[in-house]
Amino acid sequence: MDVAEAVRRAEEWAGASLGELLHAFSGCRRIHVAWLGLRARAAGLVLYWFLRQLTSLDVELVLGEAAAYHTAAYRGSGGVCLLLYVEEGAESSAVRVCDAYRFTGVESVTVLSPPLPAPVAARLRGQGVSLVDLPGWLEAVILSARLGLGLAERHGAGGVRVERLRGELGDLAGVAREAAERFSALRSIGEGDFIAYSPTMEPPALLAWRPGVTLLPLSAASALIASGRLRGARLYMLYTGVEDDLAREARFKASLSTPPLSLVEVRVNTDPLTAPIYASIAVLYGG
Repeated sequence: MDVAEAVRRAEEWAGASLGELLHAFSGCRRIHVAWLGLRARAAGLVLYWFLRQLTSLDVELVLGEAAAYHTAAYRGSGGVCLLLYVEEGAESSAVRVCDAYRFTGVESVTVLSPPLPAPVAARLRGQGVSLVDLPGWLEAVILSARLGLGLAERHGAGGVRVERLRGELGDLAGVAREAAERFSALRSIGEGDFIAYSPTMEPPALLAWRPGVTLLPLSAASALIASGRLRGARLYMLYTGVEDDLAREARFKASLSTPPLSLVEVRVNTDPLTAPIYASIAVLYGG
């Protein structure tokens, strides 16, 4: 499928799904964003960063298993709303997470996932859990961004940045081909490669992962380069324009590496909140 058409369809689905989620979460002051699976974490991170940067809400990002056994027990009461992203194969863990939060008396529990097996879906709905069936992970990323911006606006966020973000999120299909071409290097990641990401660029790194690929924060990559443990490797650096200092340090240390380190830089010079979306488009539909 053409990348622009794929993004247009993802935008349409996200637009149709947004209202229900905005209604469910508009009254929440404490939101736990939990995840089960790497792609699930990618989508959850997009929402997390929008809420952290644009609102004063109490928002936590937590691994699903940790949420079930630790966070729910000690931080899961008192008006918490849970949004749980679930990847294929993690259905049993999703039930445990929802059970744990329901036991503590949270305000609401919502699960975003590919369609769940019928018995699992029936059990969760019977407990009052809201289910959103994801067609794909690009849809999840776009919906997460729009939900984050929508909640921010409902909690009073405004100004030039919010206006600009609304404009960008309103026409991703219009720049999809450009994004896929500009960041096409992400489609060449293969076995044995390393992906080093800045804080806001973790989502596309997670979506680009495949067996044999190593993911690590950009700051950790700098330390590994300096120690000589990445000699001769190919390292992809994902970062935004506001995080140039992180890349500059890694680049300098790579220049001193013997044998040489193959460095592939993917720099997205947009708002750090939308940068991971453009890179995710290239990863998922770069062709």
